[in-house]
Amino acid sequence: MITKTPQDNPELISADPEAGYDQPDDNDDGNDNDNEESALDIALLSSKPLTYFNTKHGPFYTKAKEILQTDDFDSALSKIETGLTATLSLLNDRNELHESLAPLYYMYGTTLLYSVEESQATTEASIMGQGAEDAASDLQYAWENLETARRILSEMKCSDKEEEETERVLDLAQIHCRLADLSRHNGHYEQAIRDYEACCEGRRCQLLGEKMWDRR
Repeated sequence: MITKTPQDNPELISADPEAGYDQPDDNDDGNDNDNEESALDIALLSSKPLTYFNTKHGPFYTKAKEILQTDDFDSALSKIETGLTATLSLLNDRNELHESLAPLYYMYGTTLLYSVEESQATTEASIMGQGAEDAASDLQYAWENLETARRILSEMKCSDKEEEETERVLDLAQIHCRLADLSRHNGHYEQAIRDYEACCEGRRCQLLGEKMWDRR
C-alpha cells in the first residue's frame, strides 16, 4: 500500500458497530464519532464482494470524493488510507494489485496532486527548502498511486455488462488525464502528451462528442 502514513502494523477499527473501543482521552470526544463512522463503513464494505465497482460506489471512495470537494486534503487522504487498510484486511491474499483497491489508489493519487497544485497556486513565490521537498515527496506518492491504478485498470477484465466496460474505459482515461497533469507539472511534456492522447482516445471512443474534460 503506497501511502504517506506508515502502515506496517495497521490496527483496524472493528466492523461491529456495537463493539467496544479503547478508552479515549477526555479531549477526544470527536474521535468516538469518527471511529463509529469508520466501523459502519467497514461493515458496509465487508457486506459486499470486493470488486472495483463496489469500491468505487462504496463508502470510503464516495466520502473521500465529497471531502475533496471542500479542499480538506488531509481528511480526504485519511479516509482513503482507512479504506485501503480495511480492504486489504478483507483480502485473503492481501494482494495489493487487487481490482478493489484501484479506485482508492486513484483517489489517493489525485488528492495528493490537487493538494500540491492548489498549494503552489496560492503561493506567490516558488516553494523553497522543506516545502519543495514535501511537494516532491507528495508528487512521487501521487505518481505511484496513479500508476498502480492505471496498471490494475488496464489489466482488469469486466463482465459482459457493456456499462461496466464503458465505465472502466472512462475511468482509465481519467487516470491518464491526471498522470498527464502530473507529468506536465514536473516538466515531462512528452510523457504528458502521450497520456493526454490516451485520455482523449478513451473518452472519444465512449462519449462520442459529449463533455470530455471534467477533471474532477
